[in-house]
Amino acid sequence: LLKDWLDNLVMPGETFRYGEDGTPKGLMGEHKVLLLQASGSVYSEGPMAQMDFASSYLKTLLGGFLGFASVDTVYAEGTAGDWEAAVQRACAKIDDVYDSFNS
Repeated sequence: LLKDWLDNLVMPGETFRYGEDGTPKGLMGEHKVLLLQASGSVYSEGPMAQMDFASSYLKTLLGGFLGFASVDTVYAEGTAGDWEAAVQRACAKIDDVYDSFNS
């Protein structure tokens, strides 16, 4: 489902274009992305960090290929354990980044 959604964002002439040398150039300019990512375990750090493929892929596609000005991620991690605490931490992080994201 994620790949299908992303395929709808990657539109030649709308969100990126090819330069004369054939390399893509992102057209999203000053637009920003805030990724909200939930997981049962903790993948942003520690021994499972090497398995966080989604964040690096999305940052590369959105920030690099499509050229969004910034791509930030807020994690709700460890939801398989104390999910309420995980959601509260994520909500606090959203509050922290809101002002900089919205400016």
